[in-house]
Amino acid sequence: MKSTKTNDISLLAEAVATVLREQTTEEEPSPTKSQAEKLAVLSKRDPALQAGVHPTVRSKILRVKHEKKGRRKGKGKYGGKGHDAVGTPRSIMPDEVDVELPFTYTWVLANTGFQYATYQFKANGLYDPDPNVGGTSFTGLADWAALYSKYRPISYKYEIHASNKEDQPLKIYVWNSTQLVGGSIGTNAVYYASNAFGHISQMGPLTGGNESVVVKGTVPIAALFGTNTVETDDYFEGETTGSDPVRTAYLGIATAGSAAQTTEGTYVTIVIKAKVRFYGRFILTA
Repeated sequence: MKSTKTNDISLLAEAVATVLREQTTEEEPSPTKSQAEKLAVLSKRDPALQAGVHPTVRSKILRVKHEKKGRRKGKGKYGGKGHDAVGTPRSIMPDEVDVELPFTYTWVLANTGFQYATYQFKANGLYDPDPNVGGTSFTGLADWAALYSKYRPISYKYEIHASNKEDQPLKIYVWNSTQLVGGSIGTNAVYYASNAFGHISQMGPLTGGNESVVVKGTVPIAALFGTNTVETDDYFEGETTGSDPVRTAYLGIATAGSAAQTTEGTYVTIVIKAKVRFYGRFILTA
């Protein structure tokens, strides 16, 4: 309380001194000594004392108080919003922002005449997540690309709905890997699905019931690659207008039967939701 009163006294005394210097007209004579003495003890908590204060002095006091209060709050000279004291416009977007973007795809997973059928996605490739087709992208990427030039996936979660349309039961394998599965797809699919972040399920035949399964999972990029440099290494960085990270996280799905599959295959819908950090902000101002 004592500190507050001391600050008010100093502020008011400063205002008096300024007014005494500026008062030069005969219409508004300078305050008398007795009025100045009243100002020395005036507090914003003592409005009764303000009655005897010269009107010009009171106006000066209010202006100085308002100006300094606005500066303490980090606003403009008179407390205005949107610009600093010299009128420089503020950016309308932060330097970086974390968001979640989805990717959804539905297709028939089939490999006519073979026991195995497989499909793989780039789960951290926002610009082109489906290398089998090309020209695809995560929903919302174009909007954020108008604001930021770079992105860095931190993690992703997936949900897979699969329904067997074959007359035989099928195994379904799901894996998350740092490598694109190639070679003997059947053998490798079983191997990768047996590792961390993998899943194996059984689907019954079309006419036998239990022909549908749902597989869910969450994958931190750092855990998948076994590194703590995901947020600093340029190899985990992508360009919003044309490239995906060099270090790719692959999400794969495979089905396998005891006999060759037909064209019916398995109906699959996959949803991938990536947690992404956008940065490299373009200069956009209000």
